[in-house]
Amino acid sequence: MDPVAICSRSSCGQDGAIQLSEELHADPDVLLEHACRLGLERIVGKDRDQLYRSGRTGDWVKVKCVESEAFFIVGYEPSTALTGGFASLVLGAYRSDELVYVGNVGTGFKETETASLRKTLDKLRWKQKRPPVETTDA
Repeated sequence: MDPVAICSRSSCGQDGAIQLSEELHADPDVLLEHACRLGLERIVGKDRDQLYRSGRTGDWVKVKCVESEAFFIVGYEPSTALTGGFASLVLGAYRSDELVYVGNVGTGFKETETASLRKTLDKLRWKQKRPPVETTDA
């Protein structure tokens, strides 16, 4: 179903919900700069020559208004749904001189990527029983 049609029938436009704009023909960098200045979370763009298709097709992109930072992969949570994959990666970062747990990330990976990355991570397995950072159960 067309996302615009769904949005027009749902809670789009209400406070705290998805905000749908008209189609904008502008430089994406300028749009992102203005969106971030307005306090918006992100902009979403679509290849206008492609029809809507579900799944990860590459026709849609989302660009967030957040600063980025480099993290270390310090482990993973095994997947219960995908044999040979992972549910999420455990991340760490240096704060002062200490490597600390900063969170997990588990979205945006294709099935083939998770299997390949899991094989690589298993080759680099930590030799001790505890991970190199203290984690918290969320």
